[in-house]
Amino acid sequence: MVEVCPDVCSAAFMLICTVSKRRIMGTWSERSQFAGNYRGEIFGGMALALVLRAAATFLPDASQVPQVKLWFDNSGVIHHGNKPNADLLERQTQADVLSLLKRYLIELSIPVSFKKVEAHVDDYRPIETFFPQETWNMDMDWAAKSAILNAVETNSFISPIFPFETFRCHNGFGKISGSPIAAIYDWHGYSTAKQLFDSKGIVSSGLFDLIYWEGMKKAVSKFPDIFKFWISKHVSHFFGTNRFLSKIDSSVKNICPSCGQPDESTSHITRCSDPGRIASLEAAIDDLSDWMDENDTDPILQHLIEEYLLGRGVLQMADIIEAEQEYIDFATIHDDLGWDNFVE
Repeated sequence: MVEVCPDVCSAAFMLICTVSKRRIMGTWSERSQFAGNYRGEIFGGMALALVLRAAATFLPDASQVPQVKLWFDNSGVIHHGNKPNADLLERQTQADVLSLLKRYLIELSIPVSFKKVEAHVDDYRPIETFFPQETWNMDMDWAAKSAILNAVETNSFISPIFPFETFRCHNGFGKISGSPIAAIYDWHGYSTAKQLFDSKGIVSSGLFDLIYWEGMKKAVSKFPDIFKFWISKHVSHFFGTNRFLSKIDSSVKNICPSCGQPDESTSHITRCSDPGRIASLEAAIDDLSDWMDENDTDPILQHLIEEYLLGRGVLQMADIIEAEQEYIDFATIHDDLGWDNFVE
């Protein structure tokens, strides 16, 4: 349920005795940067394996127990569950929990097999055609969704340290879930960028971590390559303004061609007093306002952004906001980062 909280995932699991018809069920909810449907499915396998592991301690010979069938609608979990001794690829996603699932299964004395059940059959079949496993699967889907809502409401989540976990890999961001190589490169790139931005006076190292870089990454990934090049040049101040062009061509005068102010830098573009440039900026702000309306942006936040942009770098956002409003901390951090970092 990404729309509720993108960094939360859950699992619901159930064991049914085919003889007595008695059942046991439960849910897990985790808050993690690695949250996702696949992680939730893996949690279901881990939870069932742990319950069976506990049950095995009460049996004189657990290996004589009939094979327990575990039904999943996720092919990845089924594949790994049926091959617990197979190695994981270095680039395997959710490797931290997948490796634990495999370990649980290897050490489990009760024989199990993972079986496929079709997902969301209620979308295309009448209820009277459902197999029991399909009905159970839908029940678990609903239970998992309810678990997320309850966990978010009560701020109650499982521990990030899992049972029998003997090895954890970390970088500067925290625990590594997937490829260690990619994670090391990511942290090195982040640290290098932090030092570079500080040395160039773009963003100080004290403010660098306040920027939502993950959101920036997702937004930029949707841009055409040529626009990414433009952003890189603009932020690096290697943009085609007269300040830069005058350094490579002595015939170019370092003045703004619109308002005549000396030293046309990248920062000057959004501050230019020329009526034409102001009109262009205001038209862009109108487009942004329409987009915020269409996406149900909080009215207070929308007002702050609109007024701040119309101020063209002169207004502080903290000067616009009322002291009792809930965005005062946001406005303070925003002003620390400044106008250029916001519009660039």
